[in-house]
Amino acid sequence: MSTTELSRRDFARRGVIFGAAAAVPGVFAAAAFAQEGEDTSDTDTEILVRSIGFVQQSVLAYEAAIASRTLGAFNSTATKFADEGREQEKLLTAALVEIGGEALPAPQADSVPGLTQAKSREEWLDLLVRTSNQLVAAYVEGQKELGAADLLILSAKNCTGVGRQLVTLRQQLGTDPLPSALPSGSEKN
Repeated sequence: MSTTELSRRDFARRGVIFGAAAAVPGVFAAAAFAQEGEDTSDTDTEILVRSIGFVQQSVLAYEAAIASRTLGAFNSTATKFADEGREQEKLLTAALVEIGGEALPAPQADSVPGLTQAKSREEWLDLLVRTSNQLVAAYVEGQKELGAADLLILSAKNCTGVGRQLVTLRQQLGTDPLPSALPSGSEKN
């Protein structure tokens, strides 16, 4: 490959970086078009609660996968991703409390479909892909209705981070790391 040709991976990386950078002005534009004086706190609260719930499920899945001791060398990366999820939960919870909401209780294992059934490395990785994909879908759907610009920015930043995790998880599974531009909540083959 010549230096002027881009591999699909290079193209995708640059697209994600430039796409995320291009999204920020769009977030500000969306906030500018919100009607002056419009109270969006109830909608924002609902979206934050939903996003926090999906983040908590994702973190719970990572913690269970790590504890299973089946991830091998990927264990350290999974630990890093779980830490990133905890940070997302912390930031979203602070934003929720700031607009008058209350922190959510920790989820139970039975709140994550497939969590108690996963046994092999592939099953755990598949579960992590599914929970991360659902989280991205929740962020994308929530961004359509969030009213506060700072919440839109936080959501976009978090969504980009989870998207990066999804690429890594899919690579670990040996599947297409970029099967679709925006996950819809379930993997499409």
